[in-house]
Amino acid sequence: MVRRLPTAAAAAAADGGFDSRPPSPLPPSTSRALAPPGTTFAHQMALPRLPVPALAHTCALLVINASALLPPKAFAALRSRIAPFLDDPATRARQRRLEARAARARQSSWLIDWWTHGAYLASRAPLPLGTSFFMAAPPRTSAPPAARRAAALVAAAMEFRAAILDGTLPPDRERGGAPLCMAQYRYLFHATRVPGRGDDDLRTADPLRHDHVVLIRHGQFFALPTTTPAATAAGGRRPLTVPELETAVAHVLATTAPRGSASASADGSAVAANDAGDADDDVPVGWLTAASRDAWFESRQALLAADAANAAALDAIETAAFCVALDDDAPATIEERSRACWHGRRRRPRTPPAAADAGPGESHGGNRFWDKSFHFIVFADGRAGFLGEHARIDATPTARLCAWVASAPASTMPAATSAPPAPAPPSPSTSPPSPSPAPPCALGVSAAWTARVAAHDLAVLVYTAYGTAAIKRWRCSPDAYTQLALQLASAGVHGAAPRPTYESVHTRRFAEGRTDVLRVVTPATVAWVTAMQDPRQSLAAQGRLGRKAAAQHTALMRNSQAAQGVDRHLLGLRQRGGGDDGDEGDDALPALLSDAALHATGHWALATSQVPATGLAGYGWGPSVPDGEGIAYLLRDDALQFTITSGFPRAHQRQWKARLRDALDRMQVVFAATAPDAA
Repeated sequence: MVRRLPTAAAAAAADGGFDSRPPSPLPPSTSRALAPPGTTFAHQMALPRLPVPALAHTCALLVINASALLPPKAFAALRSRIAPFLDDPATRARQRRLEARAARARQSSWLIDWWTHGAYLASRAPLPLGTSFFMAAPPRTSAPPAARRAAALVAAAMEFRAAILDGTLPPDRERGGAPLCMAQYRYLFHATRVPGRGDDDLRTADPLRHDHVVLIRHGQFFALPTTTPAATAAGGRRPLTVPELETAVAHVLATTAPRGSASASADGSAVAANDAGDADDDVPVGWLTAASRDAWFESRQALLAADAANAAALDAIETAAFCVALDDDAPATIEERSRACWHGRRRRPRTPPAAADAGPGESHGGNRFWDKSFHFIVFADGRAGFLGEHARIDATPTARLCAWVASAPASTMPAATSAPPAPAPPSPSTSPPSPSPAPPCALGVSAAWTARVAAHDLAVLVYTAYGTAAIKRWRCSPDAYTQLALQLASAGVHGAAPRPTYESVHTRRFAEGRTDVLRVVTPATVAWVTAMQDPRQSLAAQGRLGRKAAAQHTALMRNSQAAQGVDRHLLGLRQRGGGDDGDEGDDALPALLSDAALHATGHWALATSQVPATGLAGYGWGPSVPDGEGIAYLLRDDALQFTITSGFPRAHQRQWKARLRDALDRMQVVFAATAPDAA
């Protein structure tokens, strides 16, 4: 049943062979053509097109944000460029081309290709610690063995996949019941980002021709089919049961030794000093996918040139529904699990740390295939996590997948009507692909990865004094309240001057809508933070200013949900032309669009986002800029949880936690005392 890669020629042949640079599926994709006319996609044709904001509206929002962020002289200079920008014929020509592009989009979006390419595929930076995002699953009352947990995750996720393929998965909806765009679900399974020269591509394999997943253990890859190999007496191939899948996973855990080791313990928990990636002359493919995109492209080309079996192995990984990383550690705290989900386990230091404040220790990324659309991560104690590649999917659809699998039973699933033979063990033939000899671009990848991980840190604050239930009693939006807390904490960490802050807001009420930017900082937020830092201000004044800032935030949230934000519009205006009608235009870039002050307002020193907390114990990603923080938050009735990442020293994260806790404590006093129905 399980086969050790690269003996995956059958999978390559089934998909018509291997293409080193497959065509982008945007748009359309194989998955789009396969979408059934069921419930899941029933509303797609009726969704409105993503609108193009009016120029004056975008400039008005920009002025509000810039007035709060820029020094007076810089703001005055920027504002003086607004009127000429609006009157510039080149600006109006670009706006007309955007509007024409939007009118042609039909059931797509004028933005989707530009955003996917500009924000993701054109970037040459490594995926881990950057655009990749993670989620941690909540612990179960009684944690199952790792093999059973992995098997249950595979079975539940394949049920989710089946619901998408047959169109029975109910569409996501807004609170009022309106359906949301489900296009991202077509890119959730069997999808892989493929490195290219200069920019990347996306590959989506045919889900009707592939039903396997890939297990990764100690940097070694195994293809695991999820259905029986032949038709059953009932008339067709059936899904494997959890016990059947568990048998196969358990065999991999028990028999796969760390690279360079003679054996592994029976439960797969042994940790060898010479684990995957220690030697630069033996570089597992997982390590290579963690490098810069150009370096990974060169290594991938070397893999393909070295051995035809490597092409088959890579094809089997790329066509798999998803990957399951079987890690050999058991991180005890939510902070440790979050770090392990973010970038892989932290290896035991060879010498004890000199102090508790020592760095984060060593880590490796070889037990991942970072290009894959998503991984489930299963730890030795049966706890689990999730890793997502961001190019074509956002956090909200993946959070729904995580909630689905979290609600599935860990030990039992629908059993087969008759017990089949036990699954065959994996073939012990050849090793997974690694370039031999290693190409120059692969040398030093282990050291580079360890240094990169050591340069980033993560902290988690679980605040349990109150949650959204109390915030609602105080007549405030929980999201607006949380963003105010982040602004107050940021001022405590960095000083009074506000920092450009990004909140990701989904635009899935529109066809192919993904996200828009809510520029959080406004004169109202600055006035409130200033009042909270002034002991002369009364609770009444602080409450009044806080509610004013929260109300403006809520209005900006609605604006972004309607795809009326600043930044996606500016991205479209910066494009050379309108796109596919041949009218590229020959106008010069309007001066405002290259203005340094404008770019400064979009230097996202604080990048923030939330997802529904159901089925999650943690959520996060890396900072957007080297001198910034990434802060993900989960809002619950009785608690607020924050994951803080940055490239600053560990003490910085501790300071952030302390300042954020203090901000939430102080806000409780202010908002509880000034609630409209307070005594």
